[in-house]
Amino acid sequence: MRLELVSIETSTYPLDGAFYQPESGAGKGAILIMHGNCGNFYTGVPRHFAPLLVRLGYAVLTYNRRGHDILDSHLCDFATRANTSW
Repeated sequence: MRLELVSIETSTYPLDGAFYQPESGAGKGAILIMHGNCGNFYTGVPRHFAPLLVRLGYAVLTYNRRGHDILDSHLCDFATRANTSW
C-alpha cells in the first residue's frame, strides 16, 4: 500500500488529507471518505477503513472538511462541555 499526505487547494483554506493506493495502481476504482462532525482524516473510520479498501483493490482519498481545526474543534469542545452532567 502506498500512502501520500495531500493538501487540496480551494478558494479559501486548503483541505488536508491522505491518499492511499494499492501497490499495483488504481485497481478497481477510487473512493472518497470524508469524516463527520468532530472527526478528522487521521483517526476513526477514515484511518482504519481506508487500508481495508486498499487491500480490496481501491484507491482511497480521505480528507478534512472545510473549517476543520479552525472552527470545528472549538464547536466540538463546546458541545462536549455542554453535554456534561453536573
